[in-house]
Amino acid sequence: MYRFLVRANTQMGESLALVGNVSALGMWEPRRAVVLQTDGGRYPQWWVDVDLSGVGDREHIAYRYLRLSPGGQDWEPLPGDRTVPFDPSLPEGTIAVDGGWWGEVQPEPVGYYLEPMPHPVLPLGPGGQRVVVLGSSVAWGCNAWLLRGWAWHLSQVLQERFGHQVINVSALGMNVAGAIARFAEVVVPLNPDQVIISLSLGNEGLAHCPPHQRRAVQRRFESGLLQLASMVEAIGARPLLGSVYPHGHYTAEHQWLLWDTHQRMQRWGIPLLDWLSVLDSGQGTWGTGLSADEGHPNNRGHRLMLAAIDVSLFAPKPPAAVPEEVVVFRDHEGFQVFFNPRERALRLVNDSPYAYTVTPSWEALQLGLQQRAALMPGIYRSGTTSLVVNEQGGISSALAVPPHSQQLFHSLFALFAPSQGEVLFYDGNLGVVREGEHTLHLLNETEHEYNVHPMWREVRAALKGAIAGVYDDPHDPEAPFQTLLNGAQGLESRVRVAAHSVLTLQYRCPLSDWHRVALLPLGDRCAARMLLYKLGYDGPAYPLDLTRSTLLSDVSDMIAHDFIGMWDPALLRYSPGDRDFITPSGPVYPLVMN
Repeated sequence: MYRFLVRANTQMGESLALVGNVSALGMWEPRRAVVLQTDGGRYPQWWVDVDLSGVGDREHIAYRYLRLSPGGQDWEPLPGDRTVPFDPSLPEGTIAVDGGWWGEVQPEPVGYYLEPMPHPVLPLGPGGQRVVVLGSSVAWGCNAWLLRGWAWHLSQVLQERFGHQVINVSALGMNVAGAIARFAEVVVPLNPDQVIISLSLGNEGLAHCPPHQRRAVQRRFESGLLQLASMVEAIGARPLLGSVYPHGHYTAEHQWLLWDTHQRMQRWGIPLLDWLSVLDSGQGTWGTGLSADEGHPNNRGHRLMLAAIDVSLFAPKPPAAVPEEVVVFRDHEGFQVFFNPRERALRLVNDSPYAYTVTPSWEALQLGLQQRAALMPGIYRSGTTSLVVNEQGGISSALAVPPHSQQLFHSLFALFAPSQGEVLFYDGNLGVVREGEHTLHLLNETEHEYNVHPMWREVRAALKGAIAGVYDDPHDPEAPFQTLLNGAQGLESRVRVAAHSVLTLQYRCPLSDWHRVALLPLGDRCAARMLLYKLGYDGPAYPLDLTRSTLLSDVSDMIAHDFIGMWDPALLRYSPGDRDFITPSGPVYPLVMN
């Protein structure tokens, strides 16, 4: 049984009919057309069930829709006929043929069983391996004919070529957090030899999130993929990654992020199925005629994804042994650098009596890092010491290594994984990550000190997600400008984060337990406040400390109104066109009081 579906807006007295090249569809005679139905709950969708069991041996059926009215009928205005694949050997059930909208023929037909059918699992052949596909709706085959997408076709190819058995445990809407949560339940019991991880930035919310959240989405996705790959290796299987792919609502910036992620994935040392190169229109959207809707490829798109897969990657082989450590560099004095592939960590050992300084100009060390260590770009930390790894896999910051010492550096990239931390804010330069309920990490990936303050609206709003109270540095709680006050409206204090560093702050007490003194400086250009700033007193005298000049009338107005609304963001605004004060920490704008 086939259920033909189409959406059309009609007038009172009009209806739709279906006519095609087989007897059950009227043999192209309008008087024998099959009339569709609709109702108030599903309009403008129209449908009709047709039994095609007696049409004989053919690969396709051609058809069109008619609009019926009291004055006659109108043929659907199309450049060619609609077609639907036909296979009498298919399992019994009703196949829904989704025709989209009246007058708009889709590049490829879309069909699915109304009652969900499980993907058939082919037998495991002699010498074959079990391959599990862990992905989202595209991996499941959505919008391919009868869900026969790239993964279904790949299962046929791998079974024929190697005797592999492919088991698809993908699910609609799956993202990295969901895949991590389901891994133990749906992957581990299958005891796989290889696992294809195929997820998308679209399901992370990239298409519709605010622009300032896009980099956070990207990093959370990438870190989640690496965590999943490590989970696969931990059960003795071999991970493979499906690359990112387009979306109908992506823009030029989205496209840049797509290719940035794609290129980073290529440097992880994990086999990558390159789909972006064959699907991207050049603007982050689907190539012409490759999609069924904004989020899914059609049959042609799925076939291109299959063709882009290097099947030799799946040749039977035992998982490569992951060494505990790889020697990256050593000299004759006792200075050594090791890379841990499993933890993606860097260990520096100085057994010499001399102090060493690691610098970007140390060519032999940098070459060893790039050739023997697959380091993730970003900040690495050992205790309170940080170093920065650049996009080429080398160290781009200076680091002092005392004599007779050892330091183990872990990438803070792992904090972005859904199971490790919650990304409150990230713009590619500054990141605010909450780990647990009481720890905040502020990551500065730039070459400049960052001055984080309440007038940074996105950061202030992001910190609403953290518990209100006082946070400070447990290693140096008295350090100036490293006490974070978080209130009901978010950030209430100025915090400084050094270049190429991470500042970890832990919850100390409620705001009500913290004694604060208000400083209201008077005088030209806030001289008093700037003096206190130079002396290292922790702030803030907000908002006056964020201005270069303050009108005396504004000051008197605030005093007269008992400072009501002083913390209300609605009463404060920047004047971005008037940048009259630049500090080493970045621009500070004049404050305008409404």
